[in-house]
Amino acid sequence: MKKKFITMALILCMGLSAVACGKGKASDEGTQGAETASDVGESSNYMMDGVWIAHLSASEKDKIGTTDEDGNLYAIIYAAEASDDAFTVTGTMDFKTDKTSEIVGNTDDEPHNFKVDSNTKYLMWGGENGPDEVSAEEFLNYVNGCMESGLLFEVEVVDGVAVSLSISA
Repeated sequence: MKKKFITMALILCMGLSAVACGKGKASDEGTQGAETASDVGESSNYMMDGVWIAHLSASEKDKIGTTDEDGNLYAIIYAAEASDDAFTVTGTMDFKTDKTSEIVGNTDDEPHNFKVDSNTKYLMWGGENGPDEVSAEEFLNYVNGCMESGLLFEVEVVDGVAVSLSISA
């Protein structure tokens, strides 16, 4: 019985390791024992499904790779650009499997490409009536204009496509 339990535990650990160790570069330091967050498969240049979070704080770029007072790695975005099919931010990002889960990983300081399409929503939170939806161009201009604000930047990816990009206080 004990031998079967140990074998099953090893198989489970190996399976989890294979899932957590994808193609992309990612850091597994900090974030309180978190796993790595990586790009989807070798044929994709886009970020995998889940929720990606960072703060717009270009002047704190030097804090990347260090931890805050709680021991969590800083997640800081310091550049953004967009094309017809992608929204790209550069810096480090935290990763959650869904909006209600805890942070499970933190990426390296590099460009993060999010696939977008005509259904992607660009949201600005902060009003009393919920988020304001804006165009991709307006959103990019706002992100670049607020790069020193410390605002929260969040992207939700489902089936390989960003369903929403948002900024909130």
